[in-house]
Amino acid sequence: MDAIGELLEGALPDDRPGGALVPVLRAWAGAVGPEIARHASPARRTKDGDLVVHTSDAGWAQALTLMADDLAGKLAAVLGADAPRSLRFQVG
Repeated sequence: MDAIGELLEGALPDDRPGGALVPVLRAWAGAVGPEIARHASPARRTKDGDLVVHTSDAGWAQALTLMADDLAGKLAAVLGADAPRSLRFQVG
C-alpha cells in the first residue's frame, strides 16, 4: 500500500453511512481509465451510498453524467459490494 493509501485508510473509517471511499479511490483510475481520472475524482460517499465525483469543469460533469451508468458498472465489476449505488458529477 502506498503512503497516501495508508493515510486515507486511517482517516476514513469503513463504517460510515454510505460506505467507504478508500476502495473507490484505489479502484477509480483503473475502472474509469486515465483520461477520465485526469478530469474527475471521487469526492465523497452519501449516506445513501451514492458517489459524488468532482470534475475539472462543467463540460466534463455533463459528459460523465451521460456515462454514469456505464462508469457505475465498471466500478461494480471491480468493487463488488463496495461499489457506489450511483454516481453524481459536479464541478469541484
